[in-house]
Amino acid sequence: MKAICFSAATGGGHDAAAHALAQAFETLGVQCACVDCLALSGARVARAVEGMYVGVVRSHPALFGRIYRAGELVSSPRRKSPVYYANALGRERMEAFLEAERPDVIACTHLFAAQTLTSMGARRARVTAAVMTDYTCAPFWEEVDMDVLYTPSPLLTAQFAAHGVDVSRAMPLGIPASPACVPCADVAGAKAAQGIGVQEAHIVLVGGSMGAGNLPQVARELLSLPARMTVVCGSNERVRARIEAAFAGEPRLRVLGQVRPLYGLLDSADVVVTKPGGLTSTEVMQKRLPLVFVSPIEGVETRNAAFLSGEGAALWAKAPGDAARMAGLLLQDARAREAQRAAQARLVSGTAAMDIARDLIARANERREEGTP
Repeated sequence: MKAICFSAATGGGHDAAAHALAQAFETLGVQCACVDCLALSGARVARAVEGMYVGVVRSHPALFGRIYRAGELVSSPRRKSPVYYANALGRERMEAFLEAERPDVIACTHLFAAQTLTSMGARRARVTAAVMTDYTCAPFWEEVDMDVLYTPSPLLTAQFAAHGVDVSRAMPLGIPASPACVPCADVAGAKAAQGIGVQEAHIVLVGGSMGAGNLPQVARELLSLPARMTVVCGSNERVRARIEAAFAGEPRLRVLGQVRPLYGLLDSADVVVTKPGGLTSTEVMQKRLPLVFVSPIEGVETRNAAFLSGEGAALWAKAPGDAARMAGLLLQDARAREAQRAAQARLVSGTAAMDIARDLIARANERREEGTP
């Protein structure tokens, strides 16, 4: 059996979900490849789309929010969007790729690939799946026609239905994070590996794969707490340099760029402060760590923050000073930490990647037994 996980280079979360699924497939004995669907149109196209997305998110987050809200207005089950027709232009390249690879299963962790597959009609793999990577129904998923749609939570089923998604095909198995992302069994050892004393509080501040959000301001707030801090700036070297210059000589602060995977660093954290990206949030919750959201980008991230904070799995710092106040509360109050962990356990099983992979393998075997071409 063979599987393909399609993603797109518009933020690290989609790739992380695709690789988590691929890891699960390989663990279950299924050959699996992760493919950037944009790359099927050529490296130049992939770089252009990625560059535009990253540039807007980093430098003009308010513009991204306006684009997202416009998408919500256009999104409708009664018609196809311009986004759908743009992705449909890649169906011949997608068809040629699938004809060469002949996978039994295709899982799409990004809308673009799912729309391209939908435009192909019957000319695709035996089993197709859309895999959500945020705790909301983003615009245009109602246009997608897949065999199955894996959603983050049964608590969101009504929202997907209201957006016109065929929820009879939906399975709320969760967002797939790496099966290796589990609660730490040796926190003292994890802290020692990061140069943190076992008695020292450690706050990890994460700006996502692109280092977005106002990391210098949040870092300054958090340094008011009696704790060591590690700031992860992702690929944003400009922000990394700003923080290093602003806090030169501060012994409690360490600044990092790309950290892949993030699990070892997370294991040493007493509190994680992060933008509410779907995958980073899922990884933190899968590890059952105290969690504070800051600087969400308008759109899926504000929806993620609203849902997860509303369910008690995180705190959402909306005003200046809130990040330090909330992180301080979680450092000091064991009951607040345990309440978050209990909520995270209700929302995130920690087995979503394996559960999705097993379900898709079962569907592919059933199709094979039926002799469906």
